[in-house]
Amino acid sequence: MVPVGPTQDVTTSGAASASPQPFRRLWLVLAGGVLTGVAVAWLSKDVCFVTSGSLIMAAVAVWGIDAFILPSLAHRKRWCRQAQITLVAAVVASLSLWLKVDEKVLFEQTVGMAPPEGVRELVCDSALMAPIGDQVILLRFSADEETIAAIVDHRGFVRDDEIMEYWKRTSPAWPDLWDKLLGGAPWGGKAWKEPDPMANPVLFRWRNESNTIEVTTLLWDADSQRVYVFYSFG
Repeated sequence: MVPVGPTQDVTTSGAASASPQPFRRLWLVLAGGVLTGVAVAWLSKDVCFVTSGSLIMAAVAVWGIDAFILPSLAHRKRWCRQAQITLVAAVVASLSLWLKVDEKVLFEQTVGMAPPEGVRELVCDSALMAPIGDQVILLRFSADEETIAAIVDHRGFVRDDEIMEYWKRTSPAWPDLWDKLLGGAPWGGKAWKEPDPMANPVLFRWRNESNTIEVTTLLWDADSQRVYVFYSFG
């Protein structure tokens, strides 16, 4: 006769040993941190303070949940890996959506008012925040003359015709003007490195009288109605 009892024991123990083991916590922490950092850098438009902070927060969150909550699933190893993957995905999604850039909020910070109806195609190319508190915001949008006039009046921008006249007299090539005014923005990507020439550019500047390290430069093309805004604090 075939010994049924021992055979059943061996089969059971073999199935148990074949169950997938949980992922190592170190790999989960690394995966959660790196994936969060990449996602936040893309969505927050900040490759410095916000991204590095989100990476640390994600690593701590994944480590804590995997160490103190998921062990309760240890007796159900079949589902443990799925739970770990869900954990990493939830942490990445939560932090990415929480830190996602809000163009309307940044617009109000740079020009002092919510985007009026005449603002079209608003895009934030950078919202860089340095650990020491310095900040750079790069915005692009389109607006007609009436909308630009409302923004200029509300914020108190000053039209800088002196620089424009000097540029036209000395080096009227478009790349020279761009490099002089806004070419020092290395975080804006291609839109800020190789912009299409402006046929009729108008320059406006604003400086916070109570805090001179807060400055906004606005360049508007009267023909194409394209607008570039460079805000810096620090």
